[in-house]
Amino acid sequence: MKSTLILLLNLICLSVPAQKLEIDTILHFDGIGVHDLYLKSKEWTAHRFNNVSEVISMDIEDNFITGRYTENYKILTGPAIPFYFSFKISVKDGRVRIVIDNINNTYYPVEAYIWNKKGKRRKSYNYMYDGCWASIYDFVSSFDHFVKSVDDW
Repeated sequence: MKSTLILLLNLICLSVPAQKLEIDTILHFDGIGVHDLYLKSKEWTAHRFNNVSEVISMDIEDNFITGRYTENYKILTGPAIPFYFSFKISVKDGRVRIVIDNINNTYYPVEAYIWNKKGKRRKSYNYMYDGCWASIYDFVSSFDHFVKSVDDW
């Protein structure tokens, strides 16, 4: 519950109007060592992605995993549009840091659509902003839930 609250606070703080869409959050898992968190991270990537070898770009044992992932957001009157983001999952004793950045769609950085030249968010692109944040939130929260899940088979 505490880490979920911290996650939500991080998302709220980062959703204040800014020029970048990115997240840098730390999740706490008391009593879980660096090696176990690394193994859980590897297991989560295997469950989360259809083809892990295409997503993961670097994997340093007991340290971090980096990759690039494609997600779709649905627009009101058309097909879903893919956007891509980079992620890095770093592990330490009892903590995992997830950084998500370099968010782009097929043609341009997503930030180029969302903010105008004055740095204010364009109302016509709220759906894109909300869709990106929903996907990023799902990415981080699914990791959090996966690590906390108990495997009682």
